[in-house]
Amino acid sequence: MSRDTWIVERQTVLKSETEYEDIISKHTGKEHHSKLDILTDQLNGLKDVGFKDVDCFYKYGIFAMYGGRK
Repeated sequence: MSRDTWIVERQTVLKSETEYEDIISKHTGKEHHSKLDILTDQLNGLKDVGFKDVDCFYKYGIFAMYGGRK
């Protein structure tokens, strides 16, 4: 399955009116990748979407491994 076919299929299944190409182009710029998220924001994001036992398992400088159970 081609990438374009998959995108159209996902838009149909999810009944999304958002154009994925617009989202992708918005998140591929250099500025997007130069902003680091705060770890607590990432952990809270996991909790917000239903993960349990969310925690940071390892952190070294700006690198972290975190997760939770769904």
